[in-house]
Amino acid sequence: MANCLEITLWYPEDKFNALSTALEPAGSSVEEELGRVLTELYERLVPSEQRVEIAEKLAREEQHEAEERVRHEAETYRVSVLNDRRPGLRVP
Repeated sequence: MANCLEITLWYPEDKFNALSTALEPAGSSVEEELGRVLTELYERLVPSEQRVEIAEKLAREEQHEAEERVRHEAETYRVSVLNDRRPGLRVP
């Protein structure tokens, strides 16, 4: 996803380990739970109009990235075919 950033937290190691252990049976992790809580905070505090604008912007960026990947893959394939000079191979 475009324009993501990493969040670093300082937290006591013993507390983190205990929390990780407590979340393990549920198949969760501290990172997953923090992501969920951040999403809840975002939805609660950021006005809905602004969330819609951001969602539309992110969708446009993801679409653009997908198109760029397809273009890059097509160009990579085209170049690899053109560079294949095996004897008897005809390149149009």
